[in-house]
Amino acid sequence: MQVCKRTMLMDLSTTKMPTQLNLNYSLVWQVKMERFHCLLGMRMQIELLREEDVPHACGLFEHVFGHHVSPDYWRWKYHGSHLLGCVNVIAKDTEGNLIGHAGAMVLPGSAKDGQSCPVAQVCDIMVAQAVRGGLGRDGIYPILIRTLQSALADKFPGIYAYGFPGERPFRLGERLGFYWRIRDIKEYRLQAALRDHFSLWSVKSMNWNSPHINRLESLSVTLRSAPAALRNSAYLEWRYRDCPHRAYVLLGVHRAFRTVGWAVVAREGDALRIVDACLPGRPPSALVKAILEWAASQGFREVVTWLETPGIQGADTGIVATEFAVFPPLGRFRPHFQPGDIDIF
Repeated sequence: MQVCKRTMLMDLSTTKMPTQLNLNYSLVWQVKMERFHCLLGMRMQIELLREEDVPHACGLFEHVFGHHVSPDYWRWKYHGSHLLGCVNVIAKDTEGNLIGHAGAMVLPGSAKDGQSCPVAQVCDIMVAQAVRGGLGRDGIYPILIRTLQSALADKFPGIYAYGFPGERPFRLGERLGFYWRIRDIKEYRLQAALRDHFSLWSVKSMNWNSPHINRLESLSVTLRSAPAALRNSAYLEWRYRDCPHRAYVLLGVHRAFRTVGWAVVAREGDALRIVDACLPGRPPSALVKAILEWAASQGFREVVTWLETPGIQGADTGIVATEFAVFPPLGRFRPHFQPGDIDIF
């Protein structure tokens, strides 16, 4: 291990990085960024992820989070047909081993009053166990994050970014000025049950390419007060229909004979999770009961959701909905999120 002096450290927040176009990807901004930094006496190289690095990134993911992901899943996640692009910053040691990663998926979105803006979900922030520490300005984690901030701002002006760290990593990012708390995520559990009376509300399976999806999203955009990804047909098809590792069902939400919303659901043991939803305001109790009835008819014992439910005490999930600092900031907002916004699904 090579020891280096303090004066050799370089600050990514003020240093202009040379760029070189890499044509391996047509959908993704691929710019090679090479800098050597000292970390606890070790030199490291910061650059953008390349195709040949993907298996190593998957290996680091399993090492850090304990879950296996395949290169095909990684490509689906970061290079999906609906995405505007992605940024994947990596750190390598002097032997070329991948020791850190910070990523972001960038989706088409809209902000207040329907104005278009790119929306980024920051995810897979990970550093190999052996090189953790050095949480000062020149540690591997702050350098990765500052590089990700710079790359997102340069590539996607006016971007709004968010993520879902646990409480402990959130506090670290907050202390370093990277994270702002939006809200603590609560989870609600309701017993599935058949109704014993007639209701105007009902749910039933809906096609992924139903014209109602884009109609409902267009209406939702005009009412939006905070940035959010566009949940149109293209998004639902990429995110759920074509997901390589989990099966989802799309339900249409109906009041009388009119389609007024949709919900994406998935099985979790003997429970049904509402993964994503576009619903008419705060769901009335009659709509909640319609979903509970559909779940019971399919053999589920309970429904799990992040939707605030009157009379039900929400449980802490340990997940913090977080705004990721990108400069210049678009503003401070309090968007609503669903489990489908989290990359682990």
